[in-house]
Amino acid sequence: MNRSLWITLLLVSALAATLALVQAVPQLQGQDISLMRSKWTLLLGLFALNVPAAGFAVWGLTRGWFDSLLARLDSTSLSGLWRGAAALGVILLPSAFLFVRLGWFADILPQLFPSLWLFVWISILAALLVKLTTRLSFTASFASVILTQAVLFRVWGILNAVTDFPFTREYSETSRFYYGSLWFSDSLYGMDLPLSTLHPSRYLLQAIPFIVPSLPLWTHRLWQSLLWILLTGTASYLLARRLNLSSKGLTALLAMWGFVYFLQGAVYYHLQVCVILILWGASSKHPLRSFIIVLLASLWVGMSRVNWFPVPAMLAIAIYLLEEPFKKDSNLFKYFAHPALWTITGLLSALLSQTLYVFWSGNADNASDFGTAFTSDLIWSRLLPNATYPMGVLAGILLVSAPSILALIFILRGKRADWHIIRPLGIFSMLLVLFLGGLVVSTKIGGGGDLHNMDAYLVLLALVVTSWFAGRVASETQIHHWGRVPDWILALAVLIPAALSIGGVSPRFTYDRGLAQKDLDQLRALVEPIVKEGGEILFISERHLVTFNMLEGVQLVPDYEVVTLMEMAMSGNDAYLQRFTSDLASHRFALIVSRKQRIVKKEGEPFAEENNVWIDAISTPLLCYYQRNLTLESSNTLLLVPSESADCP
Repeated sequence: MNRSLWITLLLVSALAATLALVQAVPQLQGQDISLMRSKWTLLLGLFALNVPAAGFAVWGLTRGWFDSLLARLDSTSLSGLWRGAAALGVILLPSAFLFVRLGWFADILPQLFPSLWLFVWISILAALLVKLTTRLSFTASFASVILTQAVLFRVWGILNAVTDFPFTREYSETSRFYYGSLWFSDSLYGMDLPLSTLHPSRYLLQAIPFIVPSLPLWTHRLWQSLLWILLTGTASYLLARRLNLSSKGLTALLAMWGFVYFLQGAVYYHLQVCVILILWGASSKHPLRSFIIVLLASLWVGMSRVNWFPVPAMLAIAIYLLEEPFKKDSNLFKYFAHPALWTITGLLSALLSQTLYVFWSGNADNASDFGTAFTSDLIWSRLLPNATYPMGVLAGILLVSAPSILALIFILRGKRADWHIIRPLGIFSMLLVLFLGGLVVSTKIGGGGDLHNMDAYLVLLALVVTSWFAGRVASETQIHHWGRVPDWILALAVLIPAALSIGGVSPRFTYDRGLAQKDLDQLRALVEPIVKEGGEILFISERHLVTFNMLEGVQLVPDYEVVTLMEMAMSGNDAYLQRFTSDLASHRFALIVSRKQRIVKKEGEPFAEENNVWIDAISTPLLCYYQRNLTLESSNTLLLVPSESADCP
């Protein structure tokens, strides 16, 4: 067995134990749990013991003390009853982790590092059992155990969103279904409404279930979960398949790695449509087919986000630079003819797609709403550790990128003569552009809470590093051997995305059905007389209640949905906000449904800047011209009616 791999695992366990102590002790003390006289004493002792024990073991490994033990483990294979018992252990150990994470740790120690420490040691033991019962190496066994669990964690977390809870679970969860419904606005609302100006391709995908009339809310939640799972899974499989790996098992492992890697960001599923097209059809050997694929993918991203416009061409060019050597009888103009064509075609078709969508979607009169990203404030502090994203975007993306960057260093060192300088220059320049562009976009107000704005960079990095890992990068020399990735880097490559997937392992979402039904009945009681009198009801949030006919007879007011309101507030769209305030001042609406409003500004809290912008632009006029009538406790929904004593500036 590889000593460097074991040293890495022991050091990771020691780091996890140290951070687990840092998180666990204050948590237990805050709940008045005695650290010396409770069931947690043993656990805290294990955390503390792990650090010196790991240090001793690492010292011994570096001095060769355990070489004979590692050799014996490497050559031992179980049989008979022992083999069956080991196979059972492989199943029970990960199950024990789920039991502890969802049981003991769920309420007392919900933080990451106590769970991560347990996850690492359970995975090490399970990997040893896999090694003893199969022909796999310990590295392959460890990767199999880690990635299988990580995929299940991610799927669990995604499917946890599927519920029949009638209200929105978070700020904008059900808004996505409303914007998807606009593709069928005539049949659903009796009026032809403009489509969304934000993320049109996402809402096109979310519109598909509306083809079947009267599907309940939970089916749309299920459909969104399937979009995450199936589109991410398809992109991961195509990434692994195009590498022509030596075995189906290795292909499966790489596909599982791709699945959890993509969801670190996360890479949104409507970008995965573009990734799937490129991975499926782009090839240096078929330039015409690549041209068509880039065209189609660019038309798709043109309906998505402006920072994705160059992504299809960049991915196709990367494949070309990886697969196509620079021949001696070639020149730069000839070599870059196809990439140049793909670049021009991609950008122009994306721009054309966006332009056509602006007019076709019914937004020709408010085309400027498509450019809100260019007028929004940039919060540069989001790049560094902050309350919104404790790690900070810069440290987060460097952590996620580290195994890939280290792998490329080991693969490429000493190989300068094996390929023409123009190829690495092109590949790493595109990576740098997407990296810096993602950092800038992450600072836009409303972003920076995770790494999803680094999505294009993450996709290109995965394509590049896996191509070299699989030895599928062409060389200018007749015979070439790219460098080998050490096992300890492979361990980090699976551990980091697996660790970030643990957060998805949370108890199933439950709610008080009686309270939710009571709230829904109260809302209906308020709505019915207003509907009969012909009054207007504005759903800033909870608009899906109209979409899914949970409130009957309500005529939809299409303006001022929470996501659009927030975007206009953050981008400083004064004309839109003045119209909103004017409608409030005239008491246009007989009832307004929104989330609870706060008027106290935040400092040093998650998304404080967004909260303060919302207070200035939305909450202040809303709570001045309207007053609280009722709060629906099951969902923090606030019902507001016109205020007769408003004295507003």
